Amino acid sequence: MPLNALVDDTHAAAIRIQKLYRSHVARQVMARLASSVYRKCYDASTGLYYYCNLKTGETAWERPKIFGNVDAPYFEDASMAAVGDDESLASSAAKDDARHDIPAEAMPTNTAEESSSNQHASSTYQVDKEKKARIEEAREVGRKLIQVQAQAKLDLERQNRKQVRRGRKNWEKRVLMEQEEARAARLRAIELQNKQTIEDLMAGKNKPQLESIREACMRGNLDRVVALLDEGWSSNAESAMGLTPLFAACIGGHVDIVTLLLQHKADVNHRHVITQRTAYMEACQRPHVPVVRELLRYGARLHWTDKQGRVAKDGITSKRVLAMHSLACGLWTPDSSSVFPNPFRAATLALAFVAKCQRRANDVAKAEARKHAATVRVDVQKQLIQAKVTYVVCARVPQPDDDGRYDHEIKQSQLQASVAARRDMAAAADTRFDATREHWLHQAEAAALVLRRSAPPAWFDKHTLLRILAFCPRHWFDTREQMPPPARSRPCLIAPTRVWQSSSTLPLDLNVQLTQNATDIHRMVSEMGEIDAHETIDVATGVSVRVATGESQAQVELTVVEGDCLPKRPNRSLINPFVRVRLHGDDGHALREFEATEPRFEEESPTWDHRFVVDHVPSIRCELCVQLVDLGTKPEMAGEIRIKLRQYVDQKEHDEWHVLPQTLKQTLVEGKSRAVPARLHLLVRFTHAKSLVLARDIAKQTKDRARLLTQQRAYIQTQLARVLALLDVNPAKKKAK
Repeated sequence: MPLNALVDDTHAAAIRIQKLYRSHVARQVMARLASSVYRKCYDASTGLYYYCNLKTGETAWERPKIFGNVDAPYFEDASMAAVGDDESLASSAAKDDARHDIPAEAMPTNTAEESSSNQHASSTYQVDKEKKARIEEAREVGRKLIQVQAQAKLDLERQNRKQVRRGRKNWEKRVLMEQEEARAARLRAIELQNKQTIEDLMAGKNKPQLESIREACMRGNLDRVVALLDEGWSSNAESAMGLTPLFAACIGGHVDIVTLLLQHKADVNHRHVITQRTAYMEACQRPHVPVVRELLRYGARLHWTDKQGRVAKDGITSKRVLAMHSLACGLWTPDSSSVFPNPFRAATLALAFVAKCQRRANDVAKAEARKHAATVRVDVQKQLIQAKVTYVVCARVPQPDDDGRYDHEIKQSQLQASVAARRDMAAAADTRFDATREHWLHQAEAAALVLRRSAPPAWFDKHTLLRILAFCPRHWFDTREQMPPPARSRPCLIAPTRVWQSSSTLPLDLNVQLTQNATDIHRMVSEMGEIDAHETIDVATGVSVRVATGESQAQVELTVVEGDCLPKRPNRSLINPFVRVRLHGDDGHALREFEATEPRFEEESPTWDHRFVVDHVPSIRCELCVQLVDLGTKPEMAGEIRIKLRQYVDQKEHDEWHVLPQTLKQTLVEGKSRAVPARLHLLVRFTHAKSLVLARDIAKQTKDRARLLTQQRAYIQTQLARVLALLDVNPAKKKAK
């Protein structure tokens, strides 16, 4: 080698060494600078580490690339102080720049605070300048050190010129000797390779241009098979005798070639044109376990028969191959996954990936649901506390246009002049109050429902994956493009087994009672409004009359239920009784004709259950004449009762037994009073002013409504407490407190 070339190589090596050294020093300097700027901090809220730039105050989750293989120093508490110092530096610098921009005439006079802040800013600015000066000084020291080292190296070489020249000559000789030895070794290897090639050609083993793909597979020439496949030869090329490359590779037991052919879409279940045997049948007859495993992985059929009716198991001679075949004939398990087709492994990975994604999504949804549940719980509790919503205090939610309270509205409704106005105002207040509580209950229920739905695992666990794949037969994933799966003729509709129902839905009996009560009150209020508009009470007669016509609207309802121990005829035979009723005025004259019940024949205690209605009763001083008549050959009165209507002005239904006094004829015939008197069971209701009856009924229904509303609000309050307890995501922490 010439001396000039050697000198150039030496110079290049020296330059390379210097570059490496400078790069190393530069990396160290950059690492120190980065360590002084960046700090690794811990975020307690997320449980993760982040990196903070002390100069700019910026943060990032990823580690800055400037560190290389090292990491930033861990910094927890002082980092925030440093960030604050840097921010103060930046703010002070900005203030200084702003002051420089403002003219001196517009600057205000400095107070004591401004002077102290200016001193602090100037001191921090001076510290920053000192840091920069130290950095520049360190850089200058590094440059001088490199120059000193280079000059020392030149001086050392100048002082030891003879030793350097002698070392270079020895190095040249050693390089030349190594090159000669390497050249001799290459020549020997080429000579041996040429001799082996000549021997193979003479023996007929090597036919690089004449060997077919089937012969290459039979002999195990992997390079030749790869070359032929790259040239475009088919992996299913069949000879005239039915031999395919896969058959040849299985017969030779070359697992690498078998894998290569299968990767190039070789038909693993191709039948021999004469024997109808498959490559798997040929492989099972030989103890090549890796070949059998590869064929099983690519979906070889296990139970196909050849021309003589034999299956692959009939030709197995190796115990290991038999064990593998038996394992492949069973169901898929994690232990037998190595002998099942590749789609099973792909399905396992796909299902595992889906399970991982589902689990991540479920964790995110669960965290969001817990956070939302806690937020809703706090909001609902805050609203309940602010509004004081309890069925005892009865505070109403403030509306934008009304700041009244529920109890105040109820009192205002009781001061209304008409019953309809009182009823409407109270119903509106109750509706607003209950609707607000139900709205909050719906919000809490929605959050609780989301929290509950996120509680069960919504992903495939390991046992589910194994169970799914265990139900799949061996060739489940085999698809045929020419035979697509049949389309479903009609959609499969799955009816829900149970419909979710809100807790705000009242129990059926309570809901029915509230509905019926509201209907009755509405009907009574409407009827009372109609009566107040068209009727008035006559003070002289004490009954309600029409304003326009003066016609009485009083009414008497008399129901004859039964009789007991009725009188007998003079011959002691039973009478054929019936009852007739007539209205008499206060002067004793009859005002109506008789109305009679149906007769009963020869009954001592007959039952009628007949209802009489007498309308337009003129006065409360009238009376009813009730007569018991014997329907014989000639009707004859057997007893009479006079009922004064004045004693029924309470307008309630009176259930009474009235004693029938003896007639004159009965007294003369019987000669003494009866031991058991004759009686009639009557139901009497005298309605002389229906408005009073309706007012009483409305008051009763109002009390019932108040009782039902109390039950409803107690039920809603219980459901609110239950749902808020479900939304408590940290019950243990709450119990500890």
